[in-house]
Amino acid sequence: MTTPDRWLKTFLRAARRRRFEQDLDQELRFHLDMEIEALTARGHSPEEARTIAERNFGGVERHKDSVRDVRGRPSRSSPSRRSRSAAAIWSARKAPSAFTP
Repeated sequence: MTTPDRWLKTFLRAARRRRFEQDLDQELRFHLDMEIEALTARGHSPEEARTIAERNFGGVERHKDSVRDVRGRPSRSSPSRRSRSAAAIWSARKAPSAFTP
C-alpha cells in the first residue's frame, strides 16, 4: 500500500470514529433527556429530574464504554472463523464419503 493510500485510510478511519462518537453522544443524550422529561411530567423539578435521571442512567461514560466494547468485537467473518471454515472444507475434500448421505 502506498503512503497516500495509508494517509487516506487513516483519515477516513478517524472521520468514521469521530462520527460514531458524535452519534453515540447524541443517542445517549436523547435517552437521558427523555427520562428527564418523563420525571418532570411526574412532578419533579427540572434540576431534581436531571439528578434522578443521571443517577438511574448509571453514568454516560459507562454506557459509552459498553457500546464501544460491543462494536469492537470480531464479526462473523473474523480470521479465526474463516480458518475454521477453510479447515472444514479441506476435511470434506479429503474424505468426501464422510459428508455424503
